[in-house]
Amino acid sequence: MIINSLHTIGPKLPDLREYEQLTRIDINQNHVAFRDGGFMTEDYSYVKGKFYDNDTGEVMEEPTDKMKERKEQVHYELSLNDEVLNGDLLRFYEPNEDWEPVDPGDYQYGKSEEEDENN
Repeated sequence: MIINSLHTIGPKLPDLREYEQLTRIDINQNHVAFRDGGFMTEDYSYVKGKFYDNDTGEVMEEPTDKMKERKEQVHYELSLNDEVLNGDLLRFYEPNEDWEPVDPGDYQYGKSEEEDENN
């Protein structure tokens, strides 16, 4: 895959297979991540650097190791998302040897020529 060899001539790029697995819905994951790095689970939330108990709304002064691991996982997932969005990494993706890129000039978005002539 071309993306695996690109890091030798430039910045290290994530393996798209790894990213693809992270973007699939995992019903066991049980959290919702937000772009600012915060996230929510059924039991607790992480907002602006602090963990909160969802039932009481109180700050959790001693987060568990599992809570800290979840925070790191969410931040890692968001960093992969940032690399794809900001680095346009999908332009390197080729699903198979028969794949051909789409020519955007073959498509017209908006009004047709006929509609333009009538207006």
